[in-house]
Amino acid sequence: MARCVRHTNLTFSSLDLVGEAFLGGDMSELCDPKRAQKTLDRIKAAMPSDVQQALLPTAQAAVDALPTIADGFFIQKQRASGAVDLVKANGDLEKLEPNKAITTLMRARRNATHGFGGSATGDREHRGSRVLAHHDGSLPIEVAYLPYLYLLGVLTDPANMARRIQNGCRNVNKAP
Repeated sequence: MARCVRHTNLTFSSLDLVGEAFLGGDMSELCDPKRAQKTLDRIKAAMPSDVQQALLPTAQAAVDALPTIADGFFIQKQRASGAVDLVKANGDLEKLEPNKAITTLMRARRNATHGFGGSATGDREHRGSRVLAHHDGSLPIEVAYLPYLYLLGVLTDPANMARRIQNGCRNVNKAP
């Protein structure tokens, strides 16, 4: 799998759009390898095999790429540890399992495209910078296909999309 240091802002913007507008969640949740695999499995179940052959190789590449992001956590590899150990501001050690470290890293990379700021309400706001310090910065090129995976998920479940639209309309049209 090819590794690339640079990704376009378009990948993160697309994940934001799909995550927030279509799926009602945070974009970093979409970077969880387990969630991506479940989404791919659901898409496969809803799609004829001949259509899968045409549409799913790219989505499969995105799913396969996500767990390899953990390969960039060089301190974790040096210690032969399964977790990424972060030192909190108060000196305590926080252990992040690889999938949580991946989602935190992807959120931090996304935030870096627009100032990496946030409110200073405690230690949590600095988790992203601590995770970035543990990673070599390279990401598989195929991560750019994640929005495609989730868009396929939206398209293969039109009933869910209809429910989300109806619920959104109800919330918008509520009297104040």
